[in-house]
Amino acid sequence: YADNANSLVGIGSRTNHPVIFQLNNSEQMRLTSTGLGIGTSSPAVKLDVVGFGQFTAANSQISFIDSSNSNYKWSIQGTSSAIRFYNNTGAFEAMRLNSSGNLGLGVTPSASTIAQFEGGSNLLLVGRGNAYFSNNATLLFLIDMY
Repeated sequence: YADNANSLVGIGSRTNHPVIFQLNNSEQMRLTSTGLGIGTSSPAVKLDVVGFGQFTAANSQISFIDSSNSNYKWSIQGTSSAIRFYNNTGAFEAMRLNSSGNLGLGVTPSASTIAQFEGGSNLLLVGRGNAYFSNNATLLFLIDMY
């Protein structure tokens, strides 16, 4: 429809009826007053996807932004070698899970550790057979898991 008074062109209904997108007489997507449903005819939230979705780009990213303050956000970025989690402006990488299954919290995981956590001067490494915790480069304890 065209709304010349407001300089708008739209696809939709002027009453409380859904807008249905079909292909080969099969419903693919539905826009209701609740939200957009892909793979569902009754979306429960603003975007309701039933089935698999995909983001394709060199570094695909999903951001979650606080609607009351756009300076607060979390982002998840997928690359060919890792999934990375960033907080706030994306300047701080909070967590990384690399393609080998190693996890780093506050630090890039090394190839020899399963999980590596760093906070200030504290470091905890969980390896493939042992774990240790250090503070300011001093070994505080070592657990041999063999």
